[in-house]
Parts: sequence; structure tokens; C-alpha cells
Amino acid sequence: MRVPSPLSAGRLVSESEGATRAPPLLLGAFVNVEITGASLDSYATVPADAVRPGNEIWVVREGKLAILKVRVIQRSDEIAYIATPTLSQGGQLVTSNLNAPIDGMRVRVAGAQAAKKTEPAAPAAEAAQSGASRGSGE
Repeated sequence: MRVPSPLSAGRLVSESEGATRAPPLLLGAFVNVEITGASLDSYATVPADAVRPGNEIWVVREGKLAILKVRVIQRSDEIAYIATPTLSQGGQLVTSNLNAPIDGMRVRVAGAQAAKKTEPAAPAAEAAQSGASRGSGE
């Protein structure tokens, strides 16, 4: 926020008769401000490296890869805050790279117990059990 002339008297506080101008701001003084912004109902924090080019994340659901388009709300060097309509469906966040990811392809999760193999699966994809944590905006 920028105040054009902080050391001079401000604009009128009200239009009523006898209204005074706002006092000047003093150096080092605190002020109350109101900032309008959006509030999110649902979001997740994920490692920033898990957000792929094109704002996508990869999630394993029921042994299949799901490529999800996400909206990046905020990003730092280590963490990204994301939102997507299918966030509540859960899954395991894929943090490793895959050579040719295809939405719906079968994958194995590294470290998971091997289930009966009825179909060939893609090379093991490392997935973080708790790589994504959910939160709620207030």
C-alpha cells in the first residue's frame, strides 16, 4: 500500500459539516488497514518440485496415474500451495520423474507390498505417503 503524501493531512474523513482532515502519518507509527482478498475453502501444500510444467501434479489413485491440473496459489522455493476441484479424492503424490507419463496408466508405488500382477505396470514411481498435506483457508 502506498500513501501519496504521508506527512501532510489526508482526505476528509466524512462529508458532514465540521469534518476534519485525517491527521498526517508519523514516521514509525502503526495504522489499521483493510485488505480485500479471496478466501479458499480447500487447498493443499505440496513440495514445490512436485508441481510439474503446466501447473500439473501427478497422483496415484487405485494403482493408476492421475495427472491433475492445479491452480498454484502461492509458491516458495520449497513449498507450493495448490487448489484443484478433485483434491478431496485423495491419492499419493508422485515426487519422482516418469519418462512418459500418461493419465490413467498403471503404476507401482515404491515400497508398497506387491499385489497380484495381472497386468504389466510402469516402472516403480516413488510416491510420498504424506507428500501432500491438506489445509483449509480461513
